[in-house]
Amino acid sequence: MVEVTSLGDVNVDLIVKDKLDINENLEQILMNDIKMKIGGGAANFAVELSKLGMKVRLIGPIGNDYLKYFILSELDKFKVDAKLKEINERNGITLAFEKDGDKKILLSFRGVNRVFSFKDIDFSLIEGEIFYFSGYNLLEYLRNDVSKVFERVKEKDMVIALEPDLKAGINFLKEEFFRDIKKVDVIFLNE
Repeated sequence: MVEVTSLGDVNVDLIVKDKLDINENLEQILMNDIKMKIGGGAANFAVELSKLGMKVRLIGPIGNDYLKYFILSELDKFKVDAKLKEINERNGITLAFEKDGDKKILLSFRGVNRVFSFKDIDFSLIEGEIFYFSGYNLLEYLRNDVSKVFERVKEKDMVIALEPDLKAGINFLKEEFFRDIKKVDVIFLNE
């Protein structure tokens, strides 16, 4: 039985641990290492809870490019119950560069996350005690209907948690965001 449903952004993260000294005269910077992992707030949340032994379902978009096989493999490896809607778009990718200490520069291509919408959600798949929504700022097509999503989830008597993902600044109308968070039980504001 599913304990938590996580809905939202799914992508691939490419992480460079080297501190970069970007010199505008250079055309190429050599790195010691680069790591590829599953990314997106909803996917990360689902994976981490699953590692703790919880039964987690992930609902979100997946593109139809070669990265989908990596994403599905990672979710399977971590035993996440993935119910991803395939959309004829490329998957999102984030390039993460360490800057100074804990600071990172993130270059994000939203890909399929941008066009994931209300019509792509099968509400019968949303189960458990907790509903976690991530990517409010990134899911451009879904953002206008988030209030309707929360209303449908409230009908299932679930706790609603929201992580709006404000790292890229605020790309939405604050009035709409304030309207939507009134339906939320827990909000996570991270940098």
